[in-house]
Amino acid sequence: MLAGSWGPLQGKVMRVGHMGIQASPLLVSRALWALGMALRDLGLNVDPAEAVSAALESFKP
Repeated sequence: MLAGSWGPLQGKVMRVGHMGIQASPLLVSRALWALGMALRDLGLNVDPAEAVSAALESFKP
């Protein structure tokens, strides 16, 4: 699930919701890669590989 935010972060961040078994490193990586590529296709200067790498760091114990 993708959603915006509210309050001070409204219009500045996008939330990517993954819970339960959906919160696996593989599924989170795929979601961030797809989102990054879509944003790149829309002309934004983003690095999907950097996003995936940062997310995978959060899964390390």
